[in-house]
Amino acid sequence: MEVRTSGARPSSAPASVRRRQEIIDAARTLLRERNADEFVVADVARVAGVSVATVYNLVGTRDRLLLAVLEQAVSDVDLAIASSDSSPTASPSVSTPACCGTTCRSTQSSAASSSASGGRS
Repeated sequence: MEVRTSGARPSSAPASVRRRQEIIDAARTLLRERNADEFVVADVARVAGVSVATVYNLVGTRDRLLLAVLEQAVSDVDLAIASSDSSPTASPSVSTPACCGTTCRSTQSSAASSSASGGRS
């Protein structure tokens, strides 16, 4: 999987890759609890146990962080579909990750408004 790090310091070091995934996981957790309009990088940093600078260095801007969460959710759905296609006894239904409900629909408007305001987080 390609790691998008626009606005961030790309690193393939195992510790950086692991920490980046922890940040994305923290963002997913927050998005289960709140709307994307209420999504703040400082809160993600707090939940992940890292500094705000680390979030920006490893993932990038707020919009990049939201994009990383959505890409992870799509990847999870793709894997679920692939595993259900390969298993003759698998249920035909695929559960949608929790972060793909109302939050995802509001992410588009949030990203658009953030772009219009210069991408400030």
